[in-house]
Amino acid sequence: MTNQTGLIILVVVAFVGGYFIVSKLFDMFSPKRPKDSTTPNRNEDLDTSFFDIFSMLGKMAACESKVSDRQAAIIDEFITHGSRLGAERRTQAQQIIQTAPQSLQPFEFHARRFAADGRDPALLSTLLRYLESLADADGQRTLEENRLIATAIEVFGVSS
Repeated sequence: MTNQTGLIILVVVAFVGGYFIVSKLFDMFSPKRPKDSTTPNRNEDLDTSFFDIFSMLGKMAACESKVSDRQAAIIDEFITHGSRLGAERRTQAQQIIQTAPQSLQPFEFHARRFAADGRDPALLSTLLRYLESLADADGQRTLEENRLIATAIEVFGVSS
């Protein structure tokens, strides 16, 4: 094998490897959507929906400086009973809720992405009721809680 052939092989391998790495990085940071409507990837949509639901709950709970005991109970009830998650998914949900307040993505981003796929209005209403329960848990709503509830009502197209 000549030096020129070896160089060509090295360039091809580097190109293919670089393409693979860039495409994986792009996939990690892109919203998860099916590639086309004939072959939807249900797992990716479920993971995105899961992330959006618990991010919205986490952002709502974090409107005040401290999550109240009542808010924690509402979140726990949703995770344990409302969503019927297994132990591993419950842990993931709790981690998302805890880190959501530091996320650079606003509440509106998660609400719009979650509602974008034409969700069942009953599901959107149920999520809105949980968000309202979190906002009302300490007996009074803050201006930020009112803003997030108004955003959810507008984006979801449902009322409580």
